[in-house]
Amino acid sequence: MGTKRTPAAKNAETLSVADRLALLSLLPEKGSLIHMRVVADLRTHLTFVEKELKEWGIVQLPDGSVRWDKQKAKNKKVEIGNVARDVIKERLRDMDKNKQLGPEHVPIWDRFIDKD
Repeated sequence: MGTKRTPAAKNAETLSVADRLALLSLLPEKGSLIHMRVVADLRTHLTFVEKELKEWGIVQLPDGSVRWDKQKAKNKKVEIGNVARDVIKERLRDMDKNKQLGPEHVPIWDRFIDKD
């Protein structure tokens, strides 16, 4: 007897520290009310909690870059629903059109755009 895949499991993404930082960096600051509520919820799930910051040695350097202990850091499963996926895809496409994508966004592009 196989296990049924729930919508939550289907929409769950296993994200590294780098993935989470890249997604946080591209989430829009403005949008429709519905999109902004979805973005706020997604931000909550992507943001690092104190335990992660301490145990993984996550620190922001004076130049704005972020460093962490890659040996200690763990991936996190994050639920990303359809509306949130659409927001991410729209933002990635806008950034691509305006030549604003950085190397940190390529794995996110591959995961959300090329995967379709």
